[in-house]
Amino acid sequence: MFRLAASADLIKMDIEGSEWEIIGDPRFAAVPASVLVMEWHDLLCPHPEPRAAMREALERAGFTIIADRVSFPEVGMVWAVRADRLAGRAAETNELTSAVAA
Repeated sequence: MFRLAASADLIKMDIEGSEWEIIGDPRFAAVPASVLVMEWHDLLCPHPEPRAAMREALERAGFTIIADRVSFPEVGMVWAVRADRLAGRAAETNELTSAVAA
């Protein structure tokens, strides 16, 4: 996955609990994507609080969470950006943030 993501601008992750293995891997911080959209599950989460664990892992990888919604107690969606990689693209960043907030 990390080799394939080396040229990605956006990552959409919906892999039914396997996201924990990816976002917990130290190589995840080196993935160049500026935008991440991810569905998370409590299934396979190595921590008792999946939402907090997801937020912590994404922030550790350099992402800023712009929206975080819990669909069911065990499932949620998160939209995150890396502001440093979107530098000079303020209009796109504002558009994304507005679209997610709607």
